[in-house]
Amino acid sequence: MTQRTLIIGGATGIGFAVAELLAKRGDHIILAGRHHDKLQNACLQLQATSAKVESVVLDITDETQSERLGRVNAIRPGLTDTEAYSAMATETRQQMLTRAADNLPAKRYGRAEDLEKGYLFVIDNPFVTGSALDIEGGALYRGQSGYRKSLYVKAIF
Repeated sequence: MTQRTLIIGGATGIGFAVAELLAKRGDHIILAGRHHDKLQNACLQLQATSAKVESVVLDITDETQSERLGRVNAIRPGLTDTEAYSAMATETRQQMLTRAADNLPAKRYGRAEDLEKGYLFVIDNPFVTGSALDIEGGALYRGQSGYRKSLYVKAIF
């Protein structure tokens, strides 16, 4: 049976990278987010690879919308190089990422592929529900609690 996975924030960045991973293994993907245009673009990109994908506009800050979700888990990534930083000049971006990475036990910033196994863990294990997994290069170990503000909720049903 094909697994259906709803990815909130799946149109861009880390969420889209996870959608690509799930598409490669044949999952049915439902991308969710607040921006219809971004969702449609992401769907077209995934459909070009023969992925089974659809989208739904969803705002999880709206309690009535978020109550409809089934089994929900969260991945809390630390500093991860995504297009969220694309507005920065390349040199400035690299300096910022390198400076921040120097303060981490991992001594580097994250990439979307660093998070993939964590996502697969919470998606594939039906006993994991209502959980949050921190994948942040050791920021919490160092007491850098600012990284906890990043919350990418992934819902699986």
